[in-house]
Amino acid sequence: YNGSVKLAINTLYTSDPDFYYSVPGGDMLAVDQSGTERALYSYGMLGVELQDASGNPLQLADGITATISLPIAATQTATAPATIQLWYFDETSGKWKEEGTAVKQGNNYVGEVSHFTWWNCDYPGDVATIEGYVKDCNGNPVAGAFVFAGNGFYLMTNPVGYFSGPIP
Repeated sequence: YNGSVKLAINTLYTSDPDFYYSVPGGDMLAVDQSGTERALYSYGMLGVELQDASGNPLQLADGITATISLPIAATQTATAPATIQLWYFDETSGKWKEEGTAVKQGNNYVGEVSHFTWWNCDYPGDVATIEGYVKDCNGNPVAGAFVFAGNGFYLMTNPVGYFSGPIP
């Protein structure tokens, strides 16, 4: 492609209190390269979108890669591993998918990507299922209550106060 390019970049910082509310897909559930469902623990997230002058999306040509650099939050720099998996958000499946690795360089993770989308530097953890009921002081079910399960995972109760779902 030759011509003008519109570039949109959005960085989500794990130190932002609203980080987990801004995550594409609404959760940090992923599928690793072996097809196993995993929960992700993020060290940074970056969304990149390119468009031509008419607003049509642009992608890298087959076999071409781009280098991305994701800042590591100051609160995570000391514990950030030297190498970490890269994950992209698959809008079709609504899941994060593992593809490649990034290397820690100073306060950033640097990695090669084959397409533009949301990218996440994460280590994967196991997924468990939690379920239960939320009731008020009189024993009545509470509909629409948020149940926070850690690492940004939350569930909502149904009309009878029941919740169930995957958590890290």
